[in-house]
Amino acid sequence: MCNNATFGDPAPGFIKRCYFKTQVPTSPADTAAAVEKLTKDLKALDSHFAGTSARLTPEQFAAAVSSLKANAHLLPTQEALIQGALDMLEEYERATGGLYVGAVVPRSIPDVPAAGSTDVMREARQMLDVFDAVLRMVYTNEAVAKYSNKLAGRGWKTADFFPGKVAGVIDAGKVFTVPVNATVPSVWGRPVAFATDDKVRPTGLYLPPGFVGKVTVPTSMVGKGYVIRVGAHNTDFTSKAEHRRLHRVNVEYAIVQPETLIASPVGGGIYIQVPYLAEQGMVIVHWVRHGRTW
Repeated sequence: MCNNATFGDPAPGFIKRCYFKTQVPTSPADTAAAVEKLTKDLKALDSHFAGTSARLTPEQFAAAVSSLKANAHLLPTQEALIQGALDMLEEYERATGGLYVGAVVPRSIPDVPAAGSTDVMREARQMLDVFDAVLRMVYTNEAVAKYSNKLAGRGWKTADFFPGKVAGVIDAGKVFTVPVNATVPSVWGRPVAFATDDKVRPTGLYLPPGFVGKVTVPTSMVGKGYVIRVGAHNTDFTSKAEHRRLHRVNVEYAIVQPETLIASPVGGGIYIQVPYLAEQGMVIVHWVRHGRTW
């Protein structure tokens, strides 16, 4: 059980995976110190995987991962931090072959090691959290628009396992025009489960891992709650007893302007999430993918 006194658990007395209270820097000095710590953690993990310095002890590794997760919200604030995070993950995949696809990591990682056994999955289990933190903090509207040149070509090897490898020719630069139903009518009768949720409309298009794409929509859809989703699977597997893929494998981009740059290190199909009661009718979405920045 988590330490209620330390973490301010809002539901004390109940056994749970854990509740963390993150201290966000509130002053320039605090932020600078957090950025410096994040930079050191990224370099320490990178060197650990590359073997360019003495390997971290299990305690040092866990501390670096914990600190990295606490400060991950700062990754988009500096290009060097994004570069460092992507380089570190690339070094991890070089050293191990990648989560679930390399010889080092099996197809299932238990959340809790078996009692009395050597925890051979210790680093892999902690790296699941690191991959998730980078996915959540770096692949956003603002960060992709600002750092698309750094994200291009940065696909993750674990994508070959899930969502799965897609073979074929990448027609970079080709423009696709797709009609999308951008209307969700009112529910008739008594609403049932998920009746008023966003409706997920497939476009039939695919974004390969490490590619940057541009989606263009009519101005009538801007700021109305529409979202571009990359990846069909949006379930968070963080709390699973057995981890059989990354915690999360989809990214979402709010449509806040007619043109939106999108990217994903694991790739996936492209969908438009249409909010309940939206009334835009059939709209035309333009899509072009490229391996470089725009």
